[in-house]
Amino acid sequence: MASCLSVLSITLFIQHAQAAAAFDPNSPWMLGDWNGQRTALQAQGYDFSFGYTGEYAGILDSKNTSSHGSAYTGQLALGSHFDLNKILGWQDTEAQITLTYRDGQSLSEHSPALAGHLSSVQEVWGREQTWRLTDLWIKKKFLDQKLDVKVGRFGEGEDFNSFDCDFQNLALCGSQVGNWVGDQWYNWPVSQWAMRVKYNLQPDLYTQVGVYEYNPENLDRGKGFNLSTDGSHGAIIPAEVVWSPK
Repeated sequence: MASCLSVLSITLFIQHAQAAAAFDPNSPWMLGDWNGQRTALQAQGYDFSFGYTGEYAGILDSKNTSSHGSAYTGQLALGSHFDLNKILGWQDTEAQITLTYRDGQSLSEHSPALAGHLSSVQEVWGREQTWRLTDLWIKKKFLDQKLDVKVGRFGEGEDFNSFDCDFQNLALCGSQVGNWVGDQWYNWPVSQWAMRVKYNLQPDLYTQVGVYEYNPENLDRGKGFNLSTDGSHGAIIPAEVVWSPK
């Protein structure tokens, strides 16, 4: 009897998820289940994401200037993740494509009250306000999933010098190397040709090394979809040993 009830519960959940409309608070997806198509595609290995981050900054008071000012900037991210084991039968293999678009203004750039500040008060502003190919990579695991190899186009900060992004100020968001040495180390949304090899020594300990093309042309506004290595100045090779105790 318990088995029958479990099957019934699972069936009811799937039917509810398939029927979920956009902005249904009980749906796992903000835009709904697309009349059941999203659940079906996910079961086949196709997953889609849509995200928008908007950041407003304003100066309420300043002793340095009477011009307080405010600014708004935003970032749109469209992504597709592919489970290639389900799609093509390639075991422990996945791929990702992400497009981003940034638009708006930076208060740090336009307000005299913030002149001389080293960081931006809006972390999604920067790297030119344009469309970019942010992710185009494939990843495969070997040796009982201990060895993890990732190849394609992505930024250093996705895997190295990881740092949570819980605050709007850029100094408190994302890989810190890219925030302070951004002319060489490219965080999201800039991508470059790269390879990262990671080996999991144990559940809380891993080591990894990466090779990232160093090409300043990838920063240009008109190079958001640049796949050429013209303008490359060599490579950046970071290495890490990461221990994450519970």
